[in-house]
Amino acid sequence: MFGQLSVSINQLFFYTHVSDPLILQNDSLVNAPGNIVSQGAETNITSRINEWSFYMGYTYTNTRQHFGGHGTIQPLTAKNRFSFDVTYEIEDRFRAGFESFYTGRQLLNDGTTGRAFITFGLLIQKMWKGLDIYINAENLTDRRQTR
Repeated sequence: MFGQLSVSINQLFFYTHVSDPLILQNDSLVNAPGNIVSQGAETNITSRINEWSFYMGYTYTNTRQHFGGHGTIQPLTAKNRFSFDVTYEIEDRFRAGFESFYTGRQLLNDGTTGRAFITFGLLIQKMWKGLDIYINAENLTDRRQTR
């Protein structure tokens, strides 16, 4: 039979302002003359039934850099990101799961726009009293923005 179903929803709004951020310039990190502003929202939904947990998330991020009086899109920051995880857990003993992530198109450092991509991962955790061993394998399909 089905056990108790639980569902939780978490909504987060964020805003960050970083003055004189470190950026990569000619293979060196330097402080940029200006700031980077990031704002957006993240929605997470988690449901559980018996030993199974399901997680879905969406993040919208709008990040702009303001250097030398000009505002431009921050490279390597996708506006849209989705995630989905499913895990099976025997409480205090064992947990295994599958995760997937969709990362939307984003501006690359060379000024081109990268393709959206999906990555997959697996996790396994074995728990003993006072000791946990956790193995997490990410990007199993070797997806990349560029080669």
